[in-house]
Amino acid sequence: MTDITQPSYATPRSSRACTPLPSEIYEVQRAVEIMRHISRNDQTMIAEIARLRETAAKLRKQTQDIRDVVDCERGRRERMEAYFTYWNKIEGTWPRKWLYGEAMVPAKYLRPEGGDAM
Repeated sequence: MTDITQPSYATPRSSRACTPLPSEIYEVQRAVEIMRHISRNDQTMIAEIARLRETAAKLRKQTQDIRDVVDCERGRRERMEAYFTYWNKIEGTWPRKWLYGEAMVPAKYLRPEGGDAM
């Protein structure tokens, strides 16, 4: 048989001549133990990642809730600032009926029609 090489890899057609001898049983067992250890570490990491994702989802929900509360509080604060900016103290001598009209006075304080004082 002639030695024909592949143009892109420059290796012999048959690599049996360069194939290493089989590994010892001890080396195979060691490789399996290393892979088992890596797999255990990966499974532990996957479980930890799942817990962290759950925690992140809860924190995202809490963050959105807190943002909603902050937006409400900001609206209340702005309304209070606007109120106090234009607020004027009313003198206590002004009559209630003059300020609010008859509709704001409870019925028990109104005089009955056609009658005198209560």
